[in-house]
Amino acid sequence: MHTIHSRIHSHDDADRFWRKQYSWLAEQGYTLRPKYMTSWAKTGMAMTSAGVAVPDLKQGVAIDAIRTIDGKLVALKRVCVDASVGEFSLACYFNALKYSARNHCVPVFDVLPIPDEEREVLIVMPLLRTFDEPRFETFGETIAFFTQLFEASGIAHRHIMMDATPLYPHAFDPLNPTMRRDWQGKAKPRSRTKQPVRYYFVDFAHARSGHTWDSSVTQARYAADVYDLGDMLRTNFFNKYDGFEFMYPLLADMLEPDPAKRPSAERLYAHFLMARAQLSSAKSRSRLIERGGEPALTAAYRNCRHWLLTVGRLLLGVPAVPDA
Repeated sequence: MHTIHSRIHSHDDADRFWRKQYSWLAEQGYTLRPKYMTSWAKTGMAMTSAGVAVPDLKQGVAIDAIRTIDGKLVALKRVCVDASVGEFSLACYFNALKYSARNHCVPVFDVLPIPDEEREVLIVMPLLRTFDEPRFETFGETIAFFTQLFEASGIAHRHIMMDATPLYPHAFDPLNPTMRRDWQGKAKPRSRTKQPVRYYFVDFAHARSGHTWDSSVTQARYAADVYDLGDMLRTNFFNKYDGFEFMYPLLADMLEPDPAKRPSAERLYAHFLMARAQLSSAKSRSRLIERGGEPALTAAYRNCRHWLLTVGRLLLGVPAVPDA
């Protein structure tokens, strides 16, 4: 959001801040890690709720917490709000999230004014992770991802994250995503095909075109966002995997050297839907293969495994494109 800016703190300052807020946050319904309890001994180790010692990894202006009412893992972020326009910006933010199904701004669950801090609040959001971790397995999964990108017209696409909650039956540790948060084993993700996820845009301090409700957004600035999105798709998908030829015309429009000739948001979305409609179910269910191919034995194993998974999903009626 343009009216909200993160403050930079040293790790020690951040620890002191969160330790100070531990009891107050508990009253608000959010539980931090035990190491932030004021009575916690400084041993250089943190303890999980299961009592397992793990390295005391430092955190900054954002931190994970448990929402006590339902046990949901959330993120708390300390932000500075411009008093003159911050409240209006947040109001617009909430209204857009409530009434627009195509809005993929990260939802804000709560806004907590920090005691004794006039211009600072904590915003409560879902705990997100990078959109491509774990990796995409099928073309259908990438199509679901592209759909959410293109339907979210009019906003910047620089920072894209994913609410991976459906993928993890046991919450992952945000300080070490390969591990469960209770450190009782590895965090093992499920398939996006069977557990659709939702993607969000975050960190609007770097956005060029602003929010979808900002009528002053210029075409030139939006065109720059279209190019950024196209460049991200080219880097992470078209240059990495084989088989995306069906998207080449759309990508060429997005990377058009003349900004004035790049497609509008609605035109971009319409062209994508046309390309999506032409894909067969077999194509959508086929697995992604990185450019350059795979060793023969690796390819044989992965093809066999994927074929078995695909048959099982077909029998269960799982859609080829996991729209969320």
